[in-house]
Amino acid sequence: WNGTSVSQTELAGLLAATTRLTPEPELRFEPAGQAPYDAAARTLQTIRASGVRGFGFVGNERYADFAKPAAN
Repeated sequence: WNGTSVSQTELAGLLAATTRLTPEPELRFEPAGQAPYDAAARTLQTIRASGVRGFGFVGNERYADFAKPAAN
């Protein structure tokens, strides 16, 4: 959360608090490049269950060339 590691329980509480703010801030999700898929999926589920309305992924541009074949 803002660069600090939090548990799923702590995250749920923080997300709930943001839904009560006016205006509700946009949540930006940027998992670490080497984060386990399961951890990212659990986090996304926690976000979805929270009722947060403004959500976006950031940092995806780093992986824009991921699917391109290797140059010879």
